[in-house]
Amino acid sequence: NNELCVTPYCVKAANYLIESLDESAQPCEDFYQFVCGTWIKNNRIPDDCMRK
Repeated sequence: NNELCVTPYCVKAANYLIESLDESAQPCEDFYQFVCGTWIKNNRIPDDCMRK
């Protein structure tokens, strides 16, 4: 089944993921920054929750 999900939930989830991308990063060079960069910039992670 290759149908495209266009329910409100799917559209909202897709938008959230797209808005989290850092398109200034090169995905082949720094995939983590590409995928999470904008989310990290816009969301504070408490110090006690960060990996050291």
